[in-house]
Amino acid sequence: MRVVRVQIVSSRVGGGHQSVAQALRRALERAAGPRIQVWVDDLYTELGRPPLSGFPATYALVTRRFPGAWRFFYDVTNRPPSGPRFNWIGDVIGGPSLKNLVVARRPDAVVTVLPGTTGFAARSVLRSGVPANIEVVVTDWADVHLGWASTFPAHYTVPTENAMHTLLSVGIGRPEIDVHGLLVREQFVQVERGPAGKRHARERLGLPQDRFLILAMVGTEGSPEALAHLQAVASTPLDADILVVCGRNRRLYRLVKNMKGVNPIMPMGFVEQIADLMVASDVLLTKTGGVTLAEAFCCDLPVLAFDPLPGQEEGNARYIVACGAAELATRPAHLASLTAELRWSPARRAVLAENGHKLAAPGAATAAARSILARIQKAGEWPAS
Repeated sequence: MRVVRVQIVSSRVGGGHQSVAQALRRALERAAGPRIQVWVDDLYTELGRPPLSGFPATYALVTRRFPGAWRFFYDVTNRPPSGPRFNWIGDVIGGPSLKNLVVARRPDAVVTVLPGTTGFAARSVLRSGVPANIEVVVTDWADVHLGWASTFPAHYTVPTENAMHTLLSVGIGRPEIDVHGLLVREQFVQVERGPAGKRHARERLGLPQDRFLILAMVGTEGSPEALAHLQAVASTPLDADILVVCGRNRRLYRLVKNMKGVNPIMPMGFVEQIADLMVASDVLLTKTGGVTLAEAFCCDLPVLAFDPLPGQEEGNARYIVACGAAELATRPAHLASLTAELRWSPARRAVLAENGHKLAAPGAATAAARSILARIQKAGEWPAS
């Protein structure tokens, strides 16, 4: 039996890329069963050489402490693909590790879920001599960073028509673009919504049934500005409990644990079943990471956004606000005010949830996986049965 092989390159930059990679991996395995082998490797920490291997840590530091510097980097690199002129830069800092991995594993497709890596992945495959398809899964909602695009042949999976038009504007052909929605993990595919779903989710998590629950996600980096927003909400009388997801960031956990306010604040470490937590909650306060938004929309959770990271998160914020799927706070006091307004307005929460539901795409990972497998089959690399 011929086994199809797919190599996914991702990284723990911001957290969302890894979620998309794992969502695609599981969808590919469900679609192909025992006839597939899928790998997910970190392009920076596992395959890159210094200084590229330190990029996730640098990203966390810069976005947490120096957002203006990140904006400068984002804007400087947000340029249409330029062909071979600057290829040597990526090749030197990227090194031959990905090419060697492709030679060893001989995948039928190499998928990148990282901006700015399409050309490098394509050149690595070309140098390997392995006839693998190049697939790109975009995680920006609408204002796609142009670093996703490349002059090398590749196929792109994007979340929205707006994202598609951005790629079209820099010369990517329409047949090379699929619009499937933003990929989410399997736990968000079939979510029990409504009052019964909320009740059952709270039972599973051991959360009180009679309390208004505010779920807060301040980003894995926990910037000072994000914490200031959270403190403003915690200090506003809301008659609510605030649950703060800190992930594996121990420093953030300590800061939240020591935060004082008039509402009970519960810091939480890494949460595997985040879908249950979202269904159990009444409002989400979040930075505008693409994956977190997509997951919330799948759970019909009203969203209040704040402190978007310059660049990609600002684009996400503009899009979801324009769609009526979220409200955006411009400063800590504004977030506290909006939270108080939503706390006492079920109708306003319902409108946000309804508009967010329209953007939800729980089947996006399955659709993307089937399209990738179909292209492998069309290329003659994998028999239909």
